[in-house]
Amino acid sequence: MNILVIGGSGYVGYHLVKALKSCGHRISVVDTVQVPSLLDYTISFYKGDSGNIGLMGDVLRKEHIEMVVCAGGFSRIDEAVATPMKYYSNNVVGGIFLLNTLLDHNVKKIIYISSASVFGAQDKLPITDYTTKAPINPLGYSQLFFEGMLESYRLTHGISYAIMRASNLAGLSTSEHKHFIENLGVGLIPSIIEFALGKREKIDIYGTSYPTIDGTASRDYLHVDDFCDACLRVMPHLEVRREKQIFNVGLGKAISVKEVIGCAQEIIGKTIEIEDFPEREGDADRLYFDAFRTRTTLDWRPKYETLKDIILSIWKNFELNAEKA
Repeated sequence: MNILVIGGSGYVGYHLVKALKSCGHRISVVDTVQVPSLLDYTISFYKGDSGNIGLMGDVLRKEHIEMVVCAGGFSRIDEAVATPMKYYSNNVVGGIFLLNTLLDHNVKKIIYISSASVFGAQDKLPITDYTTKAPINPLGYSQLFFEGMLESYRLTHGISYAIMRASNLAGLSTSEHKHFIENLGVGLIPSIIEFALGKREKIDIYGTSYPTIDGTASRDYLHVDDFCDACLRVMPHLEVRREKQIFNVGLGKAISVKEVIGCAQEIIGKTIEIEDFPEREGDADRLYFDAFRTRTTLDWRPKYETLKDIILSIWKNFELNAEKA
């Protein structure tokens, strides 16, 4: 199948590209940034914004695209709170232009990478298919709006779509691309690895009085490769016109910030220095999924079943590089 991955140079998008390519699909990528040597010669790369109607029309025609994977949405909560218009412009306005362009070129199969932010802060956990969506930050609002657009276009225009939601994705593949080893990105686990490598002096903890096991926020961590596997497994469902599939993908475990730090200390063999700060605006106290339907419907089982497995998948890349040096 000819598949276009929007945001294919990003952390999630790149791993999706690898997973799709390994299954024999022909891949094209649209992204605003091209990482040198990140994508091989068999992948067609187009530098630009997916909201650019002219660019997208050219790509869809030239590459004979049959399915689109939307992994190019902005996704940082702190940034969304600080610059909400940036998120609404990209995730919502750009999303409208994208969907209309897809319809104009009769592309009606879409996988959208969303997140747990659409649920906000919940009193009753775990999050299930029936949990009310109540965002508390611009990221969640923008993603929920796009989710709503997909449903409207399904009913009116007959598209088929899958929404794949994750909480906190982390991890690296074996012998990972050099770019992602050198640029681990943002988030707790990347920050911990940077600390272990001497690139930062401490880890900042935002909020220590949440109603969790140790007062720090808790999340449902998942290896990025396991998330990509779930995305691959949803694809056959989209062959049916007007089909919709929505999955919350996670390990189904609430893991606190301090638990992550404790696990990482065992792996890296080094005490991690921390500093406490007040809670940040837009952060939920607890988020984790009931992934039972994801496991059963998609026949999906994570290969990295524990937090330790996820952190080790990153740390082993540095150990392998050290051995080669």
